[in-house]
Amino acid sequence: MTIEDTAWLYKDGRSDSICVQNFTRVGPSVYRWDFSNRDSLFDKNGINGVNSKSGYKLIFKFRLSTDCNYTSGSSFLLRPGGFLKCGNAVIELIIKLIIPSKGI
Repeated sequence: MTIEDTAWLYKDGRSDSICVQNFTRVGPSVYRWDFSNRDSLFDKNGINGVNSKSGYKLIFKFRLSTDCNYTSGSSFLLRPGGFLKCGNAVIELIIKLIIPSKGI
């Protein structure tokens, strides 16, 4: 699988997206996107608390391509993380996505 360098972050309550480029390759098949310093409003306000009417959900979109070495049913993990305004780390959540293949 190949991951493209550009991704987009959508925050509910906003009509635009935040372009996130230049991920860091942390290790074999491990990549990290840094959302800081991409959008001054997002840097200033972050996301709202879950009791808010909007602004507490994020959608992260990126393009993932398969190649001839791809095995149907392969998966990848997402581990979003961040920090609260007080500086404490957000509880880490691990999301596993399985990618089925479609015959040609």
